[in-house]
Amino acid sequence: MFVRHPVWLQNATRPGSETFALVFAAESLSRSIISSVIPIQLLRVLGDSQQVSVLYFTASCVGMIFALFLPMIVGIIPRRWVYTFGAVGFIVAAFFLMTEDETSLVIGMIARVVGLVSTTICMNLYILDFIARRDLSRSEPTRIFYSALSWSIGPVCGALLMQWWGMWAPFAVSACCAAVMLGYFWCLRLGGGLVITAGSRRPAPNPLSSIRQFIRQPRLNMAWIIAFCRASWWSMFFIYTPIYAVESGLGEIIGGLIVSAGNACLFLLPIWARIARRIGARKVLMIAFIVAGTGTSLVAFLNGYAYLGVGLLLIAALGMSFQDAIGNLPFMVAVRPRERSEMTSVFMTYRDASELVPPGIYALLLRSFDLSAVFLATGALMFGIVGIAARVHPRVGKDRVIDKIAAPAE
Repeated sequence: MFVRHPVWLQNATRPGSETFALVFAAESLSRSIISSVIPIQLLRVLGDSQQVSVLYFTASCVGMIFALFLPMIVGIIPRRWVYTFGAVGFIVAAFFLMTEDETSLVIGMIARVVGLVSTTICMNLYILDFIARRDLSRSEPTRIFYSALSWSIGPVCGALLMQWWGMWAPFAVSACCAAVMLGYFWCLRLGGGLVITAGSRRPAPNPLSSIRQFIRQPRLNMAWIIAFCRASWWSMFFIYTPIYAVESGLGEIIGGLIVSAGNACLFLLPIWARIARRIGARKVLMIAFIVAGTGTSLVAFLNGYAYLGVGLLLIAALGMSFQDAIGNLPFMVAVRPRERSEMTSVFMTYRDASELVPPGIYALLLRSFDLSAVFLATGALMFGIVGIAARVHPRVGKDRVIDKIAAPAE
């Protein structure tokens, strides 16, 4: 008997920009629920913000090493199982992080970053497999916009759950969201991926060779630096905004509200995306970094004016949401198809580097200065990247020109 299923149900299980965006939204909810809780949990157990920075630094070191060896892993293990391993990592991390034992916190942070590396790299490879290059300028804003609701409600919900039921509650909800994400991923039946299948006859790439090949391509280097600076700002925002709220006397709930409000700026992505397609990625990136740098730097000079500092952080978040309309587009239009697996693995180290380098620098700064040094250093980084963003091809991001500026297929 022939049964005609609803169109929305058919589309929900068909690989495409919207289905990938839904997977990304579920992952974002799993992460955002605990984004404002983890810094507070670490601050309670470890005692000061300098130790919190050291733990983030340590976990990110492990994540970066794992990311470089991931192409070798997916050359042996099918990509869908690597993604599954990453989703399970989120669940394991949630249960370890809800404890108040320092060793368990270290294990939880490492499991969290390894899970994030696995799911992010695999999903980016699937996106490159199933979405045409000319459609990337539209799919990237869609993917980020779908996650906007998760990042808008997640941090404040996590803070409320912590207040109402205790520290275990937000982590338990995070684990449930990761399980839902994994179930939906398997409903899509994405398989091993076109890139991995095509490259299965070749030996697994050497991480050092992949790094050398990546460094030889200036456009990939520029894309990595831009992505690193973007992720560094958000990493600072997620880690130190809740700490700023607590140390300023605003409280844990206000800290969650600030993070949620900053992420709510992502709802403006459709507007920013239309502007980006009209004026190009270069101008968007420059404006975003200038606004974020100005707002973040001024927070450092507002000791005793916590609410004004919150307003400036939200202005900076608005600027970064403008930049998020571009997403990883500079990399996606530059990477050669035959090098997607290796180059994506190297490129995605920007996420681990953003949780590795800044916390390491902040840990050193916080030994001699107060929290305002973190905001001043981050603002300086935003201003410093404007010159590099100015080197982006002026037509990147504009409609109907991506294929013309993209790296040739090989």
